[in-house]
Amino acid sequence: MATESDLTHPLSWPDTLERLRDFQSRLLLAIHGLGETDLGRPERDGRWSIRDVVAHLGDFEMVTGLRIRSALADDRPAYMRLNQERFVAALHQHDSFAELIEALGFHRRANVALVERLSDAELAREGEHPEYGTLTIRQTMARVQRHQEKHLRQIEAIKSTLGLHASDS
Repeated sequence: MATESDLTHPLSWPDTLERLRDFQSRLLLAIHGLGETDLGRPERDGRWSIRDVVAHLGDFEMVTGLRIRSALADDRPAYMRLNQERFVAALHQHDSFAELIEALGFHRRANVALVERLSDAELAREGEHPEYGTLTIRQTMARVQRHQEKHLRQIEAIKSTLGLHASDS
């Protein structure tokens, strides 16, 4: 079922879109100057690295694009399930970090460009999320915004645990 935060998202729609638009810049600032080796170090055994988090965000953005496009094309489609652990483990072993960042940015730009053009009636179209039940496109994008912030905090926690610091220059 849709959660309370799905129903009462604290940001206005324009502010939600702005946070979605500026996420890539905030992400890049958070990791600026970190080397490929540090980006691939897991927080601890069995946990994700910053690289894994970015791979997941790209996958999540791609799946979100499929979900919102399905909701526009079909009546209340069943949204595909995303097994984040399996996606990250199976799909990104040979990707460079630059490729992961580019994929995230590509899918984010395409999704935001699409939803910015939608009417209120189109934003109200619904799909069936496998975990949260019925969500509108607007609620789906608000969930994406909250999801990205959670993972940006996760990246900060990984950096803290590993003693990593982004450079200022």
